[in-house]
Amino acid sequence: MRKSLLKLSLFITGLFLAFSFSVAYYGESVAYADSPDASQIRQELERLTRKIELIRAILERHGFDIGAPLTRDCAQIKISWEPVSRATGYKLYRGEKLVYEGSAREYIDTGLTPSQEYEYTVYGLYRDQKGESLNFEIKAPPVCPPRSLSLRADSQPCGGQITLNWHGLAVDTYELYRGNRKIYSGSALRYTDSGLNPNQRYEYRLRAGNRGGWSDFEVKEFTSSGVCAPSDSGWSYVIPEIDPDPEPEDPYGEEGELFIISSRFSYSSVILDPPSKNRNITSFNLRPEGSDVSIHRVNLHFDTALWRYLDKISLYHGSKMVGSINIDRDNVRNVGDGNYRVRVPVTDMKLRKNSVSTLYVRVDARDDRRVGEPLNVSIFLENRAIRATDQAGLSIFIPRDEGGKKGNFSGSFQIR
Repeated sequence: MRKSLLKLSLFITGLFLAFSFSVAYYGESVAYADSPDASQIRQELERLTRKIELIRAILERHGFDIGAPLTRDCAQIKISWEPVSRATGYKLYRGEKLVYEGSAREYIDTGLTPSQEYEYTVYGLYRDQKGESLNFEIKAPPVCPPRSLSLRADSQPCGGQITLNWHGLAVDTYELYRGNRKIYSGSALRYTDSGLNPNQRYEYRLRAGNRGGWSDFEVKEFTSSGVCAPSDSGWSYVIPEIDPDPEPEDPYGEEGELFIISSRFSYSSVILDPPSKNRNITSFNLRPEGSDVSIHRVNLHFDTALWRYLDKISLYHGSKMVGSINIDRDNVRNVGDGNYRVRVPVTDMKLRKNSVSTLYVRVDARDDRRVGEPLNVSIFLENRAIRATDQAGLSIFIPRDEGGKKGNFSGSFQIR
């Protein structure tokens, strides 16, 4: 087995070196090309070079030592030093060459040969004269920083959002900024920036990093999505269903119907920054007809494990709290497809016939929540999520249809 692996590694390394020499010869020819096809040849050379870098990254990841990169003088070293007593500025030399002068105590030296050692000397300046010095040797990383990335934006649903995506080779991490604020750091290849002002233009900066350093920033501007239009059908009609164990308020009362009105959950831009207590994350309007109606239960669905981020969910009828539940693993049910259900019991919530009432959903965020980056959370009602009874004791379940994560009764909020 070991002999087979050794033969395979020698074959791949030989193939890589032969490919590298071919590209180097090809590139030497391009350097003297004056024909109209020269630009096309250079583009092909760049594509071949990227393929070599990909092969190199794969081989290094599996422990192969294949020497210095084809593209030389591409490494960088970040140098920092302790303050020199009474210095008002600094001069940094690489060997005999002055590479930096200023008041900062760090500098990124670029255009270096991978894996080569360099000698640096820092002088403290006193009235523009050299004073005490610091000397050190640093070895350049064996790999080059990633190339600059191409930043793109996807088409987005309404509600002030921008989804950005990118692609890179031999990259360990990415950093994304909106203006000067870092909004993402990690290895994913896309990020959705939400809670923005609709139809507003924003500047984004993206860079990639590996053990060789950071790429240059890719800077682009994109426009956030617009305001959500109202749902085509604001009313969800429900036929009352018979409860096997009814709890009639009045056995001789009238039968009723219940409708739910939604404007696609108007709190989609809520951001839960610490501390966040009793914050509205969504609301919807209810209207009974035929009789008064009492609400007994509301099932709320989310697309994340709530116990990690929320302490409590409360329901309010106007300014009056009519139900609440403390969040833990035991009362959050995994219903599949990455979705979780919380059943909130409701007490003393009677809706008057032919009157519109608002039910608010509020949350308390955990003080010890751990969110490495802003987390977008969806909240929605499945069909039959709300249980009520009319004056005749008949049960009503709404919404009858148009429920679900992509239905008419869904929204989102952000946890930080």
